[in-house]
Amino acid sequence: MDLEILSILAFFGILGAIIIIDRKNIEFGLMLIRRTQKGKKKIKAFALKHKKFFNIFANIGVLVAILLSIFGFVYLFRGTGVRLILPKVFPGEVSEGVQRVVFFMPLWYWVIGLFIIIIPHELFHGFLFALEKIKIKSVGFFLFLIFPGGFVEPDEEQFANSKPVKRMRIAAVGSIANVCVFSLLIILTGLFTRIFYEGVGIQVYAIENEDYPANQINLTGVITEINGIKIRNLDQFQNFLDTTQPGDEIRIKTLEKTYNLTLIEHPSEPGKGFMGISIIPPTFLNKIFGGDPNIHYEIRENFPDYLESIISWFNGLINWVGIISISVAVANLLPFLPFDGGIIWQAIFEKITKNKKLSKKMIIGLSAITYTLLVLSFVDIAGLLGKLGLL
Repeated sequence: MDLEILSILAFFGILGAIIIIDRKNIEFGLMLIRRTQKGKKKIKAFALKHKKFFNIFANIGVLVAILLSIFGFVYLFRGTGVRLILPKVFPGEVSEGVQRVVFFMPLWYWVIGLFIIIIPHELFHGFLFALEKIKIKSVGFFLFLIFPGGFVEPDEEQFANSKPVKRMRIAAVGSIANVCVFSLLIILTGLFTRIFYEGVGIQVYAIENEDYPANQINLTGVITEINGIKIRNLDQFQNFLDTTQPGDEIRIKTLEKTYNLTLIEHPSEPGKGFMGISIIPPTFLNKIFGGDPNIHYEIRENFPDYLESIISWFNGLINWVGIISISVAVANLLPFLPFDGGIIWQAIFEKITKNKKLSKKMIIGLSAITYTLLVLSFVDIAGLLGKLGLL
């Protein structure tokens, strides 16, 4: 049996055993909930000990959270499209239709990633509850279908009746903690790339012009050699092109296959050869932490085989957890209830209008709009209208 399938069965087996052993302390319903009083005092003590830090963090967090909330809403409004991130708990290929709405990631990346996301998110909520003198009733974990989660449960009535600014600060810090995790993972990715990986070729990004040679031969993949000369980075690639002229025939080797191509004259540099692929400018993060979007990286050859699989697994884990960290942060800050973004905007409306009832109506309306945009993002409206003969 496949090792991944065995690990999946083991995961659900362990989860089931924990539920059975601890069933007296678990609340059964639409979801399984495990509450405890342990940890409340430690959360409060830590928050008060580092009061200055958490005050600054919360104040900055509110501003960043509002900006991310607006970004997420505009992203939805533009119809860019969103996809769920779910664990792959079944063998075999996934259909293209499903892939349009779901990113599937390895189960263990998903499980580990959720804990890396949940723990700082809920802890920071707890620290601000303590700082703002909102009573913490309990802490715990829940399981809804295959979705685990954690919580720091406040006195809901006390929280609802607290000042808008307090609610904004408390709601913002959870997602901003996830943004910080994402930032740390970006740094870790850069270090990982520098230590364990090396460039093995140039990633082809063909310019969409039928007259350009790269498009005519459908050049794709990663260029590793040109005319027998190894190409590992942009400098080597550019140095070779500087020696060419229009009409030169070159032999390009990629990781997948070999191509023959005749160069044309460069559109902006007369007398120089041109094949018609584009270079993506490195981002600010690329420049700081290393890595180049134009270069294809692979594990350095001097590492033994058994280490390669370990390095590759951890690299995948870092990348996936980074993706879901920032995704969860932005999604949670969208302006809809009961998520943190909805709480923030309701507090903003209340602060502006000085009217709780009106602010409640405003956030309900905004939540309805956001939920509608989310549904439309998952549905191919144009395709659906076409099938109905309306487009």
